[in-house]
Amino acid sequence: MLLLAIPVAITIVGVEPALAIGVGAGLIVLCVVAIAGLGRGWGYALGWVVQALTIASGFVVVQMFILGGIFALLYYMALR
Repeated sequence: MLLLAIPVAITIVGVEPALAIGVGAGLIVLCVVAIAGLGRGWGYALGWVVQALTIASGFVVVQMFILGGIFALLYYMALR
């Protein structure tokens, strides 16, 4: 989902490509780090931070409010 938000931000919203790629790649790296931290316990909290940042990216790409909310709900359901 995050990878697909990069071209949307560039082509539809008009975000500078370097900024869109940097923020998108940063969120993707945070997702991978959160996955690695699940075995140690701190990955769950980082996962929520990534969910919040993804939803906050909706201030730039409005569709991310919906997609981020859906994936936050899925994350919550997976942890239950």
